[in-house]
Amino acid sequence: MEELIRFLGEFNNQTLLAMTAILWYFTRNIRNEIKKEVDEIRKENSIQAKRSDKLYEMFIDLLKEKK
Repeated sequence: MEELIRFLGEFNNQTLLAMTAILWYFTRNIRNEIKKEVDEIRKENSIQAKRSDKLYEMFIDLLKEKK
C-alpha cells in the first residue's frame, strides 16, 4: 500500500484527476451492465422458484391421491 501511495505521490493533482475521470468513464458502463445482469438473474430465479413450488404442490397432491 505504501508503494502505491508513493507511486501516486509522484504525479501532480491534474494528472491524478484525469486518471480518476478516465477510470470512472470506462468502468461506469461495466457497472450498469452488471446491475442489469443481476436483475435478470433474480427475475429468472424467481420464475424458477415459482415453477419448483408448483411442481412440489403437484407432487404432494399426487401422494395424497395415492393414499
